[in-house]
Amino acid sequence: MRKALSVILTAAIIILALASCKKANEESVPPAIESPPTSTSSETGSPPTSTYSETGNSPTSMPSETETPPDSLDISRFKEELAGLWSHIDGSTATIPLTAALHSAFGDGGSPPKHNTTSYAYDNLFWGVDTELIFVTYPSEYELEVFKNNDVPLMIVPIAKDALVFLVNVENKINSISLKQIQDIYSGKTVNWNALGGYDEKIIAYQRTANSGSQTLLKKLVMNNTQLAASPSDWEISEMGRLVEVVSGYDNSRGAIGYSMFYYVNNMYGNSRFKLLSIDGVKPSRETIISSEYPLGDNYYAVIRQDMPMNHPARKLLSWLLTDEGQALIAKAGYIPLRPIDSAWPDSTIDPIYLGDTDDSSGTGGKMLKTSVDDVQPVNGVRPPLSDLFFDGYNYVRYINGKIMEEINKGDPDEWRIGTWGDVHQTRPFIGIPNNYPNYEISYRGYLWIVFPQSNPFFNYAASFYISLSSDISPYGTEQLDECKITYEYAASTKPGVKLLAAGVELRDKPDASKRLNEQLKAWTESLLNNKEIMQRLNSYVIWSSDVALDDWKEKYAAVTLIPYIGKWRDYLTVTYMLSVFEDESSSMLSTICFDINTGDAVSLPEKLPADLDYSEADIYKVDKIMEANEGWFRETYGRLEAYTPAAGSVITDAFMYVGWISSGWKSYDALMCTPCIRMIEPSGRILEIYLFLE
Repeated sequence: MRKALSVILTAAIIILALASCKKANEESVPPAIESPPTSTSSETGSPPTSTYSETGNSPTSMPSETETPPDSLDISRFKEELAGLWSHIDGSTATIPLTAALHSAFGDGGSPPKHNTTSYAYDNLFWGVDTELIFVTYPSEYELEVFKNNDVPLMIVPIAKDALVFLVNVENKINSISLKQIQDIYSGKTVNWNALGGYDEKIIAYQRTANSGSQTLLKKLVMNNTQLAASPSDWEISEMGRLVEVVSGYDNSRGAIGYSMFYYVNNMYGNSRFKLLSIDGVKPSRETIISSEYPLGDNYYAVIRQDMPMNHPARKLLSWLLTDEGQALIAKAGYIPLRPIDSAWPDSTIDPIYLGDTDDSSGTGGKMLKTSVDDVQPVNGVRPPLSDLFFDGYNYVRYINGKIMEEINKGDPDEWRIGTWGDVHQTRPFIGIPNNYPNYEISYRGYLWIVFPQSNPFFNYAASFYISLSSDISPYGTEQLDECKITYEYAASTKPGVKLLAAGVELRDKPDASKRLNEQLKAWTESLLNNKEIMQRLNSYVIWSSDVALDDWKEKYAAVTLIPYIGKWRDYLTVTYMLSVFEDESSSMLSTICFDINTGDAVSLPEKLPADLDYSEADIYKVDKIMEANEGWFRETYGRLEAYTPAAGSVITDAFMYVGWISSGWKSYDALMCTPCIRMIEPSGRILEIYLFLE
């Protein structure tokens, strides 16, 4: 039977855009209070809460009249009271799953709260910019001072435990470090790992930006009034995810060290290229944080202005979070509650296959590469354990969960507007799959899919996530999949209302080629914004997608995010922006660029294709530009051609790489491969997109 193709493309992702928040000037900025909060406990053993009087130094207990005991909670009424609060909640990146869980429990429709990072959340609370409640780490000295100097007292209430953790690249031989040694590193006293028993390698001590939550904790918990060394600008990272990426890199990262929050690196961002350091001989874990053995423990806090009315919904939500029910929700979202909570797990609404250890695992697939995937296919309907897909001893579940978290949190990393795939498609925070999760597919070496059926507890429909298997972690991995590491960052907002993400490419063991490639890639991405034809097509697409394809979603989505699509074939890598055509499964190529991965130079992919292309097994689509009546804009539709021979004089104008399934029947997928797609113009003016099958 003739081979058919179902193209799997990451195209335009539609996300909800947030209203932009007002930024404070340097003269008058974020929040304040003085010194860490002292606490008082209720007679019932409730967790300590802390508030401050107008002087900023006299703790008082949280007013009891705002509390709502769990056994008397009227869910329906509580939802009504909170209905207008969700758009007035802000917070840090690490507390996004918490507010998502709260919204899932008590929100009736709409979107969960949007988070603008710790410093901007405090900033918005100070200015009263549509912000009444924030979930953050403790404020910095600067933020405390600003609030105090402007006579804006705060109520700062601990709601969950967490800890500051330090991470290094997996190739760093150091596994444990003392607090004094960290202090010496970040004060500039220790500059080489060999002073600590490591390699003769310069220490690259990455820092977060001033007033970020983790930077504040570094000063509070580690530096102890010792002056931080001034760091080069490229050692100062504004986004937590980016810090993890640079520490985890292949090139020049063995000497890197950084820090983050335990919850973030274990539940929201993970990969197999970093490890957490033990501090004073204690490994950071839920158990050591709960027991306070780990020395860098702290909390997440709910923060409101102290002059907030006593019956305000924000006070009621805060009080509920301190009840056993509230602490159970915190535990189910993956955070560490302030006190042990009985029956927080298992959740009776969750299938037991989703329960278990989501952090530690050990592969059982042997130590040698395999040539096929036949021995991990189902036998009599029973699949081998997931651990068989990974080398002996490899912590596969942490790697898989990290990859899924990366995908969930993809979206718009613009610090003013945080919107992700997870914001739209999750019903509750994803806490990870456990050891030997049974729902997976492996159909080709290097390609694993983790599958969530319709009844899964995390997503509002059946979902699947592609997990790449490289030859250093799996017997079924392929070496070429590990040659390139792709990162994404916010590039620009265009006039048509499109938010553009830019790609970065790291070629393993090729720092010079990587640098050359990224310089050209950056220039090409910036040039798209000045290309009138591309801007016109984007404008047409936005009009079409909002007025036609997304007619039922208008209240949910307000902007389009274009994520560059990366494909590799032989020694060539393409970066392509695609426009999805929702009427069928086809997509339209907006613009593409190709690189030689050996040199990092931009090349013409059409010139690198074989001269005698075989079209007999290709998927061929006719592209029509349809003018919409009275609108003055066009859209493209596709009609499939069953057989094709190029007309004399036809010209290949563009080519890019796609990932697609080769099948021998309808939805009978046999293999996944990446090969070129070409756009051809015939002498008649007809435009074709041709999906090839090239080895």
